[in-house]
Amino acid sequence: MSNQNFQSTRRNLRLVMLESAITAGLLAMPIMTPFFKSIGMTQANISLNQAIFTLVVSLINFPAGWLADRFSRKWANIIGDFGAFMTFLIYSQANDFLSVVCCEVALGFFMALSQGVDMALLKHFAERLMQTNQPQQRLRANISLRRVFAVSRKNHEAAPQSTHSSASRNTFFFYSAQLSLWQHVCTILILLLGGPIGAISFRLAIALSGVSYLIGAICSYLIQDDSPKLQPVHRNPIRDMGRVIRVALNRPRLRIRLIAYAVGREMTHSIIWVFTPLLLAVGVPLQFTAFAWVVNNLCCIFGAKLAVKWTNRLTPQQKLLLPVILMGLSMGTLTVALNICTIWLYGLMGVVRGWTGATLLPLIEEETPPTEQASVVSLAKVLGQLIYIPTTMLVGVMADYNLRLATLTTLLLFFPAGILVSWGLGREK
Repeated sequence: MSNQNFQSTRRNLRLVMLESAITAGLLAMPIMTPFFKSIGMTQANISLNQAIFTLVVSLINFPAGWLADRFSRKWANIIGDFGAFMTFLIYSQANDFLSVVCCEVALGFFMALSQGVDMALLKHFAERLMQTNQPQQRLRANISLRRVFAVSRKNHEAAPQSTHSSASRNTFFFYSAQLSLWQHVCTILILLLGGPIGAISFRLAIALSGVSYLIGAICSYLIQDDSPKLQPVHRNPIRDMGRVIRVALNRPRLRIRLIAYAVGREMTHSIIWVFTPLLLAVGVPLQFTAFAWVVNNLCCIFGAKLAVKWTNRLTPQQKLLLPVILMGLSMGTLTVALNICTIWLYGLMGVVRGWTGATLLPLIEEETPPTEQASVVSLAKVLGQLIYIPTTMLVGVMADYNLRLATLTTLLLFFPAGILVSWGLGREK
C-alpha cells in the first residue's frame, strides 16, 4: 500500500469515528420529558411513544442493514443522518401526541438506516491499515497501537501463520474500543449543552439536536467507501434477507456472540429508566439528578477506557463475564440495601455499559463475512431490542410496586442469562 493510500485510509477511518461519535448523543435528552409534558402528553403517552419508536427501529433495522450491504454503506449513513437532521427540525414544531409519534416513526426509520453501518466501515478501514508494509507509518497512526503489535508478536510466536489476521483483529478491537470511548465523551459534552439551551427553549434544543446529524452526514459524504458489497443469492430481496439471517444463526460461533451482545447490552438498558427514581428515593435533591446522570456517563467513559487497555488481552468469555459480575454486584447490593451510601454502586452499571459497548460488537464483526457486516450488526441490534421491549415493561411494572423489585428483576433476568451465555462463549470451537 502506498503512502498516499495509507493516508487516505487513515482519513476515512477518522471520518467514520467522528460521524459515529458525534451522533451518539442527543442534545435535547435532558428536556424531552418536560417538553412532552408541556404539550399535554401523559407518562403513559411517553411510554407508548418510546415503544412505537423501538418497534419501528426493530422492524426496519435488518432490511436497512441489508440495503446498506447490498448498495452503499456510505449513502445509508448520509440518508440516515440527513433525514434525522430534517426530522429534528420538524420535531421542534410538534404540538401534540400524534405529531410526536409521526416524528418518532421518521427518526426510527432514518436512525435504522445507519445503525449497522458505522462498525462495518470501521472494521473495513481498520483492517486496511494493516495491509501496509510500512510499520513505522502504522505506529505513527496512533502511538497506543504499540500494544496491538506487541500482542500480535506474541500471537506470532504461538502461531506464525496467523500473524496478519491476528494483527488486523487486534487493530479493529482497539479502534472499536476507542470509538466507544469517544462516543461517551461526545454524549457528555452534548448533554451539558442541552441543559442550558433547553432552559432557554425546549424547541430550540430539539431543533439544534439535528446539527450533530448534519455534521455526521457531511462526514459520511467525505468518506471514500470501497468496502465490499453483498452479492445476493436470490433475486427476491426478502428471500435473500432471510438467507442472511438463517446463515448467521446457523453459525455456532456467530450465534452465541449475537446472543452475548443482546444480553450484555440490554442488562443496563431497561433499568436506566429507574435511575432517577432511585436517586430521589435515597434523598438526592431533584436539581442534582442531572449531575448524577453526567457522573454515570463518566463511568461509561471509564468502562470504555478499560476496554481500550484490556480488549486484546481477554478471551470472549472473559469480555462478557466481567460486566455480568459487575452488574450482579450493583443490582444485588441495591436490592438488599438501597440508601445514600449504596446508590453510588449504580455507577458500576455505567462501567458495564461503556465496557460492553466497546467489546461485544467487535466479537460479532470478527465472525461475520465482510459483505454482510451491516446486516449482521443490524440483526444483533434487533435481538437486543426484542429483549428490551418486554424487560423494560416488566422492570417498569415492578418499579411501580417497589424500586427494589426493579433492581431485583434486572438481577434475576440478566445474571443467570449472562453466566449461561459466558459459559457458551467458553465452549467455542
